[in-house]
Amino acid sequence: MMSGMASPSPADRRMEVEPLLKKNDGLRAEPLLSSKGARIRGNKHDTSKNSMTALFLFLKLILTPMVVFSFVSIMFMLFYHSAPRLLMFIDAVFILLFLVTSYTMYCSYYTVEAFMYVVLAFALFSGAMSGTSIHLNQLGDYWSFQNKRHYTNVAPDEPAGAHTDAGLIVFMEGAKPDSTRNTEYYVDSTKYCVAPISVDAAYSDTLAPSSNVQYWAIGENCCDGRNIFTCSDANTPGARSGLVMAQLSDWDRSLKGIFGKTEYTYYQEAVLSAQVKFGLDTPKEHLIMRFVSDIQEAPKALLKSAYTTWWHTQLLLAPIWITCGVFAMLYAKDSHKQHFTDALTGTMYNLNTII
Repeated sequence: MMSGMASPSPADRRMEVEPLLKKNDGLRAEPLLSSKGARIRGNKHDTSKNSMTALFLFLKLILTPMVVFSFVSIMFMLFYHSAPRLLMFIDAVFILLFLVTSYTMYCSYYTVEAFMYVVLAFALFSGAMSGTSIHLNQLGDYWSFQNKRHYTNVAPDEPAGAHTDAGLIVFMEGAKPDSTRNTEYYVDSTKYCVAPISVDAAYSDTLAPSSNVQYWAIGENCCDGRNIFTCSDANTPGARSGLVMAQLSDWDRSLKGIFGKTEYTYYQEAVLSAQVKFGLDTPKEHLIMRFVSDIQEAPKALLKSAYTTWWHTQLLLAPIWITCGVFAMLYAKDSHKQHFTDALTGTMYNLNTII
């Protein structure tokens, strides 16, 4: 060995044998630059794993309340009619459980988890309110059609009291709404229209229409109080069926007043106006219904409309869940700082590669 030259250190010998380190534990061997710009040997940190961790954390914070809201709202929408109190009790128990858990997390300094449990409790509450609103406002007549009796070949002068359990009534031929005796009732720029269902003169032995009305056809903004009544399928040739409007309990009527309009009350006011206007008599058990031509498609249209409203509600509340997820991510940035830094680094690197 020549004098004046130091012997290689053990580290130098190892690097001569293995000039590049093998990939191990998420690290990959790549040349790095020193502070002076010189290439040095070393290991570059693999950011892909932490980037995926940040992505899945973000999706979890957003999708969890979104899924909870969707599930609860559709459960209330489809099953409120059969077990309203049970659904409300279960929902209330879980809301209370999440709030207690949130408080426990907060006392233990898990602030992000505490915040997300509050968000989940809100998702449970808003999901129940949304599903109940859709059920009461759009699906009452649908479930009445599905669960109550169907009567056929009913004469318009048959006592309505004998059909109070009806969800659908198919009248005899010639029965239709009498457009000459329609009446409207105004509430907030909306016309609630009613017309007595009677037998057309061509199918009746008497020309004078009956003054005793058992059944009423209804609709919104489809009459003029004189001779025009175009509600639902009232003017469709061959139409002689009526979807009976469901009568709600006092509790459901109060809830519906909170969520929307209490149409049943307004139609009853229109019936009272028609009695005074045309000198008509109607029993307390009279039925109001939407006159339809296709008894298969009419309930399907109600269900389709309810699902459309459900989807619109999901889209309307999606920004709230996204905002809550972003807020939780920002609040948790210290505990997940390396994950977020790696995700940002990987994103910028990919953008630079594309550009």
